Amino acid sequence: MQKEFLYYRYVKTCSLFRLLEHIQEKDIMKLSFMRQISKTEDKNPYSNISYIRILDYITRKLQVDYCSLFNGQFNRQAVIGALIDEKNNYLDASVSTLHIIVPGSIRLGERMANMTGEKSYRNKEWVAILKSRPVQREHEENEYTRKIRDFRTKTEIRQGFDPASLDLQFAICLPQWKIMIKSPSNTKKYKEAVNKWTQIMRNNREIPKMIVDSIFPEEYVSGRIYQKGIRRGEWILKEAGNKI
Repeated sequence: MQKEFLYYRYVKTCSLFRLLEHIQEKDIMKLSFMRQISKTEDKNPYSNISYIRILDYITRKLQVDYCSLFNGQFNRQAVIGALIDEKNNYLDASVSTLHIIVPGSIRLGERMANMTGEKSYRNKEWVAILKSRPVQREHEENEYTRKIRDFRTKTEIRQGFDPASLDLQFAICLPQWKIMIKSPSNTKKYKEAVNKWTQIMRNNREIPKMIVDSIFPEEYVSGRIYQKGIRRGEWILKEAGNKI
């Protein structure tokens, strides 16, 4: 029986502040997080920005659910300002979802077309879809979980962030991304694009590496490989490391 493998390229942090240091506002297509805060205002001081919301005035949860298709260009200053506590200390946040234009994605599309034989990949901008993955989902402590824990800053540890990586799920060309956002998960073209990407993730690790490594610096990124277990069929971590 042929062994099955699955490759993931990921960012070693979900810290909003650390991620924003390395990406351009204009390239952010979608960004989401939720953060408990301690401010005591009676109303939402960010009511003029539709994607910044105070969800509960008792537990004081701040939600940011930004999408460029509906909200215009991302307002970094407003989002960071919303994370200042009542003592004027900055609170970091753990990003759950990030959709971002891949820098140099026209050139990337050309390389992807040459590697896969898909001519449709050419002359398009590409959006990388990344999602948070808490390390507690692993069955045991391993090289991957240790990398994530060790990469945390003192601020992340002090503010109680659950250790998590930001995993590349797939990439999709910009026109298809717009269709996906307007009609989530129910369009034929979107499903076809995701199915193709699943095969790329299984068979060609160079493409996920090119995408993530073009967005974030070398020290922020790493990779891991899972092998499908024979008995139970679960995916078991086989190898992890920056050069994978």
